Amino acid sequence: MSLDTLPSEVLNLIIYHLRNISPPKSDKQPRNQDLSRYAAISRNWKAAVEQYTFTAVKTSSSDLAHFKKIINPRRRKFVQTLFYQIDLPVYSESRSRCFERRPEHEANLVTFRAGIRELWKELALWSDGDNPSAGLRLVLTADAPVNYPGGLGDARWAYPEHSLTLNDSDNASGNTALPDIPRIASFHVANTGRRIHPSAIGTILASLPNIRDLELKIYPIQPKHQALVTEHITALAHALESPTLGRLERLRIWLGQHAPRDHNHPSDTAVSRDPSYPDGDVLNKVVSKLAQQSLRELYLDEAWMISPALFMATDTENSDDLTFPYLKTVAISFPLITYDGRWLYTGDPDDIPRAPLEGTPPRPPKPELEPEAEPDSDSNSEPGDGIDIDDYNGSILNGDEPGHPWRIIPDSETFDPIVRSLAAAVLEMPSLEHLKVETTPTAADLEYYEIAFEFLRPGLVADTVPIQDQTNAHCGKWRWIVSLGIEASWLLPEDIRELMERRPVAANCSSAKRQSQPATPKVLVENAQNNSSLDDPYLNLPVIGTGMTGTIYDLGNGRVVKKAKQSHLRDPGDAEYMNEINRKTLENEAQIFQRLDGGQGTIPCFQVSPHGIELARAEDDLESYLETHPEREDSFKIRWMLSLIEALAYTHSCKVFVDDLALRNILVLEGQLKVADFGQSILLPLDADIASACEDDPMFALRSSILAGCSTRLLRGGSTNTISLVRRTLALSGPLCSQTLVMFFGARLLRNAGVASMRAWLS
Repeated sequence: MSLDTLPSEVLNLIIYHLRNISPPKSDKQPRNQDLSRYAAISRNWKAAVEQYTFTAVKTSSSDLAHFKKIINPRRRKFVQTLFYQIDLPVYSESRSRCFERRPEHEANLVTFRAGIRELWKELALWSDGDNPSAGLRLVLTADAPVNYPGGLGDARWAYPEHSLTLNDSDNASGNTALPDIPRIASFHVANTGRRIHPSAIGTILASLPNIRDLELKIYPIQPKHQALVTEHITALAHALESPTLGRLERLRIWLGQHAPRDHNHPSDTAVSRDPSYPDGDVLNKVVSKLAQQSLRELYLDEAWMISPALFMATDTENSDDLTFPYLKTVAISFPLITYDGRWLYTGDPDDIPRAPLEGTPPRPPKPELEPEAEPDSDSNSEPGDGIDIDDYNGSILNGDEPGHPWRIIPDSETFDPIVRSLAAAVLEMPSLEHLKVETTPTAADLEYYEIAFEFLRPGLVADTVPIQDQTNAHCGKWRWIVSLGIEASWLLPEDIRELMERRPVAANCSSAKRQSQPATPKVLVENAQNNSSLDDPYLNLPVIGTGMTGTIYDLGNGRVVKKAKQSHLRDPGDAEYMNEINRKTLENEAQIFQRLDGGQGTIPCFQVSPHGIELARAEDDLESYLETHPEREDSFKIRWMLSLIEALAYTHSCKVFVDDLALRNILVLEGQLKVADFGQSILLPLDADIASACEDDPMFALRSSILAGCSTRLLRGGSTNTISLVRRTLALSGPLCSQTLVMFFGARLLRNAGVASMRAWLS
């Protein structure tokens, strides 16, 4: 049997393994290797290979004719994803630092419309549109294929009127219908390229009767053009009302409408406010309707302006009919401002100083930058006529300069109703598994004041809580988690807590049965400022000691617990970095205590958990003990010396390389010395040869700092017999233990004994 006569089942199995399994002993071989070379073996191999090589295809409007030839009717069924870019007309280098003129924009419109219609004409010929398994994912973008160094880039087409449309004018009406494309099940507007007007997206959606997945990234319009912002939002809401979205299962939208950095900006004036708030929030109302139909996943990313209209019926007569029967996943990120300019946070402007203007101070703009200038004018479009990229005047009009983010406290009149509607809506989401709704800061400093709400079914791990703080018992429950930023100040209202403590009803529950659902979800408030870990049994305990990476709390009954120290650095990124180091240090110490298993000369450890390490409470550390107690007899000193040597020998036998060995880390417990504080120690593999450790070994790069700075004395005197016994004992303890103790005793082991003398005695 030759390769050309293999049965199709065997051939397909071979191709599958060639595609997914890397050859042995080949770390550089990619998993999904290039299969095209196997297509040359024979016609049968070619057909088998093409079912993989044509699953994802990338083309452009400039290459559409070639695409039609390559993707013949036989290959169409293999295509699962089509990346399509409409190549807009190339502009010259001399125009790279000038805003787009009206003739250039009109040329872009002609090319964009032709590119859409030509692709739709081709895709209308593709069959299998009613077969869900043959659904096509279309990713659309439009851009000019050049971007000169030093040019404006995306800012070149910053005029808000210059969005790409499919109608014969630049307004949102009069769109020309497209032929239906049953084959497309997923449509994405990519996050690169030019702004596509929502009206054009609406025309496209109307031609997709089998769409199940929709993902849109719509570039925002600067807030100073408020009328155009409203027009785009209304057009997007109209697009999402398309009847073809009745069976939509996944929706993701990126708008990027951030709140102004200047919280004094007049976006919260009564002039722009909706008198029927939130009933006038047309966009959130449309999304809410989609979520009540067949939607399974909802993602509203990057500053989605939220309001109660997303979660509740604004018509009180129909409020009982609002349900979200199929929603499983919800993720929303929202700014501190609503669609009509209401601020969700408040505060005192005097508490935070106003930032100065960054960079060059404001100056009279050139004609192309003036808000009242005619953007379609050709008067300033001569070659070489450039503009300044940094539009300081525009930043002021948009509310970004000068930055004054003084709103840091959630406003109970605007913020709480949103949270209340969210908690109530979750009760009507019987299929919900994971919900995360969080604020988006308008400035870096406001990261301290972020608030996130997370709802999880049993078995899921939360995003807003460190993984080590989530025990199996905790993750096995229905739960709400309210995470507050490091300086956030907000109390969860009791009525909202009561809503959160109710369990979402089952999909087939009757109205009467809904009232008897058990209040099983656990509500947990996680504050980054005090880091109240979830299900942490060691809360509100008195602090009795603080170290570099840990804090000691008194448990009573002769026990203490050591927990990871919490950083309060101003920068949240720095604080989290230090907290992560402290948590890792505690994890390392817990593993060492488990390895030592309460062995000779180490402080007794009762239990370890992700929250802390329970230890016996000592009477004192050795450093303090020597300063506050009278000198003991030689026999007592020798006994302590021997116990230390035995303790270190034991830890080394457990393959624990002791670091940070200092008098303060040797504790006195019931008259005996106990080695403690293994956070900086190194846990070696059980088969490691610890006696071979040396300063040149990279595993012990920290070895030189093991006992640096330890100059306190262990003994206040010493006879010749004492020195002799110490010398003989150290010789029996192994070279590593001997050298470690030499370093430990530092400047003085015994009174008037220098390091040089010690090395001579112990050699």
